[in-house]
Amino acid sequence: MQIEKPNTSNYFAFYELPVAFAIDDPALKQLYLNKSKIYHPDFYSDNIEDQAIAIATSSFNNNAFKTLSNPISRAQYIVDLQADLNEQTVQLPNDFLMEMMDLNEALETEEASIPEALQKQIGSYKQEVFDQIQAHALAQDWVNTQMALLKWRYLERLEQRLR
Repeated sequence: MQIEKPNTSNYFAFYELPVAFAIDDPALKQLYLNKSKIYHPDFYSDNIEDQAIAIATSSFNNNAFKTLSNPISRAQYIVDLQADLNEQTVQLPNDFLMEMMDLNEALETEEASIPEALQKQIGSYKQEVFDQIQAHALAQDWVNTQMALLKWRYLERLEQRLR
């Protein structure tokens, strides 16, 4: 069996999907499963070059599916594809930074058991930021999507400190 090297320029091209935040999740899963069958390395065990392509493509398929099936990582991936954004420096707004400083101080002053109120507050912020990510990504407003993703990562780090 001869293997054909697929387009691995980006995850969307690999699945022959338009670069867009809105994705049909069941269709994405089906594309992933189809590619998994086509590029399973065991099918190419008789040819070392084809097997190497299959292994690399299988790994790419797994990474592509993992990234595109998660709305946060999908939004970040699209932002990363936007070359003009890489040259822009996006800074978090001062009011957000002040709120996060307050949360950081609350985390530092608490004893070993973190109160549920603090967890709820961070969860509430995360939901608000998640909604911003979705809204900006659907509107293809990549600068504001990038801003919201920075906020998301900040909140994720705070949440990690709670664990």
